[in-house]
Amino acid sequence: MDTVDCQENNLSQLVINEDIEGIVNMPDQLTNEALIYACQNNKIAVVKALIDKSTFDVEYQQNLALKIALENENAPLLALLLSEGADINDRDGLLLQLLEEKKKSSADLEEIFNFGLRNCYFINWEDAAVASIKNRNPRLTEIILAATPDNIWLEVLVQALESDNQELAQHAIAAGVDFKGDNDNGCYALYDAWHNNCRSLCPELIKHCNISIVDIMPDVLDGYTLDLNFPDQGFIAALYQLSGNDIRVFQAIVDELLIDEKSDSLRNYIELLKTDKKYLNKIFTYAIDKKLDDWYPKLMALEADFELDYELDMDEIHPLTYALKGCDNRELICYLLDKPGNTYCLQPGALIDSAIDAEDWPWVKQLASYGVNPSKQGQKQLSNKLLQDDFPFKSLIIDIYQILADNHDSWAAISLASEYCHGNLIDQDANKAIQYYRQAAEASDSDAFSKLAAALVPRGDYDSLKEACHWYTQDALNGHSDAIEALISLLGDKNSLVYDIHVAEFWKRKLDEIPESSLPDHPVIFDWPEDGMV
Repeated sequence: MDTVDCQENNLSQLVINEDIEGIVNMPDQLTNEALIYACQNNKIAVVKALIDKSTFDVEYQQNLALKIALENENAPLLALLLSEGADINDRDGLLLQLLEEKKKSSADLEEIFNFGLRNCYFINWEDAAVASIKNRNPRLTEIILAATPDNIWLEVLVQALESDNQELAQHAIAAGVDFKGDNDNGCYALYDAWHNNCRSLCPELIKHCNISIVDIMPDVLDGYTLDLNFPDQGFIAALYQLSGNDIRVFQAIVDELLIDEKSDSLRNYIELLKTDKKYLNKIFTYAIDKKLDDWYPKLMALEADFELDYELDMDEIHPLTYALKGCDNRELICYLLDKPGNTYCLQPGALIDSAIDAEDWPWVKQLASYGVNPSKQGQKQLSNKLLQDDFPFKSLIIDIYQILADNHDSWAAISLASEYCHGNLIDQDANKAIQYYRQAAEASDSDAFSKLAAALVPRGDYDSLKEACHWYTQDALNGHSDAIEALISLLGDKNSLVYDIHVAEFWKRKLDEIPESSLPDHPVIFDWPEDGMV
């Protein structure tokens, strides 16, 4: 008995205090009693919460809740119970008789009766609210709105805004509509409010109805409410302002425009996103890809850069190579190459090969200064130019070699070292030859191994000869017979400072292992010698 009393006390407190969370979480077996308590205390909010819970019997104890509503002359509660299926004909007509008596003293019950009591069965609350407002019956409107279940208000609000019914929309907002992440309806609500002369309600929708501008932007941009080919700038500006100038509004628009490739609209957002480096780069990358030359000056002035928003697969050619292919906008090219890292994105030969083909040597030199490397074909063309007796720009080619070598191009370093060795076009300088051969060799360019070794041998000192043996050995390990023979000669000479007959004999044996059919471009690769000289 004590347990029952305790439950009843707790239940009454939940109802009296309108503890909606407690009502929602109560055991289902207590909901019928909660309904009776709520009607006794005229707590219509609790009744609405119980309706959402959907576990009570509205006809419990012969429609006792309906009887209480009549006795209390609570017209909204009466309408709400009837709409949930309460039976006014129950109790052998006593409820109808009670209604007739109460109508004489209650104008509210009279209003409900005149509205059409039996129409309250399974009432369409949206239509009822619209009809009551249209009929200009404030008291009936108040009753209907008070009776409207909480879960109906969102749809009432959406319909009110769609039909330009500002008065009903205000009632709905006041009723505490919460979109709760319903971005579809949130989007339509704001769009209709803006376009149907309810603009003054937009701030209230944001403030009181839990609509997030940033969250609804994908729905705003999905094409159903806004054609971005002809963007509604006024509406977009309003959303931005309503969001508290949240830059993510414009970011969402730009993302959509980039996907749909709507360049005319996209251009409008360059200035709006001028402080957002990430999105400026997105727009700039798009502009370069689409060859939108007239966009470049503005974007370059804002220091935008070409940037990918995804990771490349291994060995995948960087899109910047494709984007600049055939580009003749040198201002853009120089701007991009001046940005850290962009040069390394280019595939060898990009830009510079076409400049070599055109024999535009100043432009080749300028590209080289940015670290742009020629392809194998471009390298061959440069080398061939130096072999032409009547070619007038040999000194310029040497300058290009120098620039490329200083930018760590191994091929250029080897070519420049060769010129320093021979002294045909520049003054002979053995030390500089060794410097550039060594640069290429230390970059693991095998073409430089034996060349560096050969350049070191004439020095004659022990350290130089030892280093020469090291690089000959590197080349010998690749099965190059010339390197092996040079190594044998150097190590097998009794007068050599690095004489070592054991290592020399080792390489003689290895030389015999190379088949006569071995081709230079398919050499035999030896394992590292256990006692070979490094």
